[in-house]
Amino acid sequence: MNQQLFVNDLAATLSGAISNSATSATLLPSGIGSKFPTLANGDYVLMTLTQAGAPANETSREVVKVTAVSGDVITFSRGYEGAAQAWAANDKCEERITASYLNATSLLRSSRMAQALGSISGANTIDLQGGSNISLTVAAALTLAFTNLPASGNAIRVVLTITNGGAFAITWPANTRWMGAGVVGSAPTLVSSGTEKIAIDITNFGGTVYYDAAYLGRVA
Repeated sequence: MNQQLFVNDLAATLSGAISNSATSATLLPSGIGSKFPTLANGDYVLMTLTQAGAPANETSREVVKVTAVSGDVITFSRGYEGAAQAWAANDKCEERITASYLNATSLLRSSRMAQALGSISGANTIDLQGGSNISLTVAAALTLAFTNLPASGNAIRVVLTITNGGAFAITWPANTRWMGAGVVGSAPTLVSSGTEKIAIDITNFGGTVYYDAAYLGRVA
């Protein structure tokens, strides 16, 4: 299901040093592997690697994506957050709250929120943390972009309520794909006076973001 999984108090150390290209490691204490959730169908656990000892010793961190566990050996992809680097024996390997997780939960919250932008024009970047139900009036030629996008493997639906969308040209984000009935669609011709709705499914596939858009209809 390609979901991030969680367990309480999952903390270990590396039994030996690993290079910045290693994709597996043995953890201590013995038996720690049994504390991991069952990983199948693309599910994963994010583990933070950092220096051994007190928190003051943690001068750098790397988040790895653990996709398999066999005994006390974990298999992972490197540099999920933070650059891949070499780690020493006894360095810490712990499940912690990460930026990607917080961004994903922030987008979940924003899916229940609305934001009214008023009249906008020019190059305009919409922050999705402010809400994914967005109303706007096109005041002049407009180039749309979005920030705080979903992390890899995540998605959010954005609904735009656009007034006077056909009065001026709108440039949509790169990788916008318009849906049609049985065929690939094209950007709709919006009215110059009136209000219409457009839905956009924003999906991050392995770092590539797609905007799958559909015209919903006129509401005023």
